[in-house]
Amino acid sequence: MRSRAKAAAAAGAFASLLAAALPGAGGAQGALAVEQRRALVRSLPRGSAFRTNGQPYGFLAGLRAVARAPGEPSGEALARAGAAAAELVEEKGGFAVFRESAAAASEATRAAGRAPTYPVAVNERTGDLGVVPGTLVVRLRDPPAAGELARDHGLSLDFHAAHLGTAFYRAPAGASLPAAAARLAADPRVRSAEIEVKEHFAGPL
Repeated sequence: MRSRAKAAAAAGAFASLLAAALPGAGGAQGALAVEQRRALVRSLPRGSAFRTNGQPYGFLAGLRAVARAPGEPSGEALARAGAAAAELVEEKGGFAVFRESAAAASEATRAAGRAPTYPVAVNERTGDLGVVPGTLVVRLRDPPAAGELARDHGLSLDFHAAHLGTAFYRAPAGASLPAAAARLAADPRVRSAEIEVKEHFAGPL
């Protein structure tokens, strides 16, 4: 009973932080909203840690992102993902970051036809959120081996910029991206392998 009470108290605190961070929830906008959102992020459990472009990141449990069509309101994008508009945490370029309920977090409970959603990570240095679309950015020692690498590591090759010696791979659904990046980085045909994080955008879409 005591553990249930603690869990309920934590959930209540989480909901209060979320409500304060949302537009129209009565909290101030601008810098205060940013601090409230960061407080919310600090309350979330961390998943695997990784580095991309020299920045430290950690996956966040309980947050997901859905892509928005050009000009699409975030509420409509969230509805396509099976989430309520009240769960919006942040608009991030062409994505809407939202809180995912514990029930919806299970792949088995997601209804067919819902929009795909993506993991969210936090930049541990800045506190900013980033969307992880599932792409691995790989610099190659041997550019002609891009296709062979995909087959050897069970990945799909999304794009190969041979003139730059860089290839973009996608891991199978449910695969661990940090583990896939580590395996690629250990391959002698690879210079470096990192998880793509969409953190900075030129402007709202």
